[in-house]
Parts: sequence; C-alpha cells; structure tokens
Amino acid sequence: MDAVNEEVSPGVSDEEEMVTSETEEKADKEVVEIKSDSDDDEDEDDDEDANEAEVKALEASLSTNPYDYSSHVTLINKLHTMGELDRLRAARNNMSNLYPLSPELWLAWISDEIKLATTDDQKTEVVKLCERAIQDYVCKFFLDFLKS
Repeated sequence: MDAVNEEVSPGVSDEEEMVTSETEEKADKEVVEIKSDSDDDEDEDDDEDANEAEVKALEASLSTNPYDYSSHVTLINKLHTMGELDRLRAARNNMSNLYPLSPELWLAWISDEIKLATTDDQKTEVVKLCERAIQDYVCKFFLDFLKS
C-alpha cells in the first residue's frame, strides 16, 4: 500500500463516502442556485431603478416642456410596461388634455380599463372614456374599437 497513497477515513465505507460526496455536490448546487436567484432579484431591482429613473427624467422634462409629444408617449409606454396603473392614468389624462390621442393610444387605454372594470361605476367610466376617444378621432377610432 506504500505505492498508492490513499487516505481512508477510519470506519467510513466507500458507500458512505459516495453518499457524502453526493450530498456535498447537491449542497454546492443549491448554493449556486440561491446565488443565481439573488442575482436575478438584483437584476430586477436594477431594472426597476432604471425604469423609475427614466420615468422621473421624463416627468421632469414634461414639467419644463409640457408640449413635448414624444416624451408623453414615451412616459405612457414606460408606465404601461412597469404596470404603474395610477401613474399611467395620470400620464394619459395629462397628454389627452393637451393633444388628441392617437387611435392606438386610445385603444390601449380603453383595453386596459375594460380589463379592470368590474363594477357598474367602473364600466360607466369606460363608456365615458370611449366617448372622449370618439371626440378625438370620430371615424377611425370607432372602427378600430369595433374591430378589437
């Protein structure tokens, strides 16, 4: 046995060593998975922070130049992506007070509201929103809405 330097733990069989080795490998994999999950959480936090920073920049830009059409559209799209419903409604209302919204913007807004409307009051608000849309784009909007 001098030619082969094997370490043998006293009282530990080959089978026990294999089980221990497999258990250590599983533990190592779990640690890697936990680290990767926390990395994903950090990435999501970074994305949320970046999105929020972009929204703040757009809001600041619009406070100094409220007639910047493209900033309104970008803000609406960003808030929609983020799922910020109350802020999205406010952004849409702010833009619609300055400009007629495009049929696409109206359709997206009304579609969002239809999905959320459960009470009679909420459904009445959706109808009012449709009436506002029709005032902006009478023919085109109405036809697009009927198709959807």
